[in-house]
Amino acid sequence: MTNADASVYSPEFFAAWETFADEVTLAFKMASSDEADRPLATQQTRYVLAIMATAKLLRAVEQKETAEKFHLLAEAMQDVVEGLPHPLFSVEQPKTKAGRRPDTAAVWRTRSSLCAGIGYLLAGDNVDQDEAIDLVVKKYGKHLVKLLRPGAQLKPSIRTWMKSFATDDVQNEIALKNYKQSMSGLVAAKSDFSGSQIKQAGERLIAAAAERASRLP
Repeated sequence: MTNADASVYSPEFFAAWETFADEVTLAFKMASSDEADRPLATQQTRYVLAIMATAKLLRAVEQKETAEKFHLLAEAMQDVVEGLPHPLFSVEQPKTKAGRRPDTAAVWRTRSSLCAGIGYLLAGDNVDQDEAIDLVVKKYGKHLVKLLRPGAQLKPSIRTWMKSFATDDVQNEIALKNYKQSMSGLVAAKSDFSGSQIKQAGERLIAAAAERASRLP
């Protein structure tokens, strides 16, 4: 049963949090003898351990019902590790949508960081959108190709993504939230930082997005 009165600010919470942070860090550093032969299964196992650490933290702060849900999630992913299909990880297509398959959340989140970075670049430098996009494509074009739909070109695609994020016309809620958070930071930065500093922040966002894009499957 969940104890709704348990305070997350108690000394017990901070001790549990330190243990949780250590366990999650170790989970993603875990080596495996199967890594060479089963790299995906090894990565999935790391997430199993991280999920179990989350469940342990929730139990420590007496959120037992929520902890149980994370235990069930870890069990489901462990079945996948063992090669057993689990319904929780089945694909359920939205009934109201037809047409081409949407891009993954990882692709959209990377696009959101790229577009936010260009937004910072525009705010901090004396360039227009087309000039900024030209600079990005020239420097990072080969890293960004995995963000494209088949047959699409990079420059017009970036322009479309920029417009879609700016008008909230993006269906992926995680990516749209990521973009909005980044852009709200820009509003605050304009009063506290110089144009050069804002430009540098944009360049860092773009570089990080390009690096993440290059690692997409």
